[in-house]
Amino acid sequence: MSTFTFRRAGRLAAGIALTSALVAAPSALAAPGDVDGEIDPGALTTVTPTIAPFTDTLTGVAHDKATDIGAWSVTDARGSEVGYTVTVSATAPTINGVAADAGTGATVSLETPAAPTSAEGLVAGPEVSGSGMRLLDADAETIATAQIENGMGQWDFAADTGNLVLRIPGDAKPGTYLSTLTFTTGVLL
Repeated sequence: MSTFTFRRAGRLAAGIALTSALVAAPSALAAPGDVDGEIDPGALTTVTPTIAPFTDTLTGVAHDKATDIGAWSVTDARGSEVGYTVTVSATAPTINGVAADAGTGATVSLETPAAPTSAEGLVAGPEVSGSGMRLLDADAETIATAQIENGMGQWDFAADTGNLVLRIPGDAKPGTYLSTLTFTTGVLL
């Protein structure tokens, strides 16, 4: 009887060890693991507005002609929180490619845009700079600024009706009018 008891006790001990190993095995398979990867910075970009074409009739007297600027946006996906500025400049107006034909005193002016909004629900956006009409030329005019830690994500500027004003001098010639507006987004200095 003693041999039988020892064999039975040995089998019982082996069964308990095997059961313990099987119970422990699932927890070993569910061990935590690291999610490892790299996140690269995005870019600082501007989607420039469309500018509505216009027609005008010369009158022999200097007058203003307003046209519309479409919606535009700025996206800061750099992840650096360093801020940025948005500037706009304009080339001198020409008629049929000739600056003199645009007349004496031909100008392009832009109304300060309304504050931008965020479809993403962000609250610390860029602030518009100044107010009223701005005379545009080759020197860039700052129209919006995102201070440090502001302006991240996408910010949408609404379309503006009549916010671009062209001064048509009395001595302008008829033809195709052209002035190029350049919107530039750069790092806040």
